[in-house]
Amino acid sequence: MAERTITTPQENSPRKQEETRSQEQYIRPLVDILESEEGLTIIADLPGVPRENLTIAIENGVLTMEGVPAAPGTAGLHVYEEFGLSRFYRQFLIPDEIDPEKVDASFTNGELTLRLLKAERAKPRKVTIQAA
Repeated sequence: MAERTITTPQENSPRKQEETRSQEQYIRPLVDILESEEGLTIIADLPGVPRENLTIAIENGVLTMEGVPAAPGTAGLHVYEEFGLSRFYRQFLIPDEIDPEKVDASFTNGELTLRLLKAERAKPRKVTIQAA
């Protein structure tokens, strides 16, 4: 009896993927990423987001930034709006050289600055050569 080694079309049919987030729209904030010997600096523009509505998390090597803009004081009074405020959401894979315990964040006037420092083992070091 021969082995069955060819798959049938039913076995390879695409399946509906599971939803991972709500259907709410997100804006990907623009970022600048700078690298130095000490680590990485990420600068993100998050206009309209107050500090208390900003969430930054690092889990399983993924940096997640999420911000909710403050509702304007005239909400519900507009007759016509050309644009609305949306949530900001962005994720980055963090290199293994970055120490997740050494992350520093500052937020001023809608600009988020994250400093992700390298672990000591990942920093370049000089080796001294001893005379034989």
